[in-house]
Amino acid sequence: MNCFHQNNKTRRILAGLALPVYLLGVAYFTLLWKTGGFTGSYDLHLNLIPFFWIIEPIMTGKDFYLEQVILNVLLFVPLGVLLPMLIPACDKMMIFRTALGMTLAIEWIQPFFGRFTDIDDVLLNVTGALVGYALVHLAAGFAAKLKIAGRAVPPTSAAACV
Repeated sequence: MNCFHQNNKTRRILAGLALPVYLLGVAYFTLLWKTGGFTGSYDLHLNLIPFFWIIEPIMTGKDFYLEQVILNVLLFVPLGVLLPMLIPACDKMMIFRTALGMTLAIEWIQPFFGRFTDIDDVLLNVTGALVGYALVHLAAGFAAKLKIAGRAVPPTSAAACV
């Protein structure tokens, strides 16, 4: 992908500044953030049944679970966007391995903070990172088509990279 693999110093600096902020946000929301129903303690919960929290909202109609599914995907989308901006050799396998390693580390640490450990979080987080990576490719492809069609792509546009 030509878009984020070009030597664009400004883009790399911005991504380099955004990545630590993003990682702090992930740490906060996965380890420290408590729901409105927090009573002062959490029971250890371990879910090793894949897709349980994906099927449960469909079967019960509970919006809370569906919200958690969506938020788990969205939480890792920025990782799939930022890594290609920082690392020229970044490909989907690097995104996959990085997201998998991050989410496994989070899930391993969460019980020490009284949080739940869930295989669905792993699956959804990795999916989110891959969605972010796919969005970068779609933006680059769209920019390339605009350039081929002879339309000027504004230099400030996120898609103005090919």
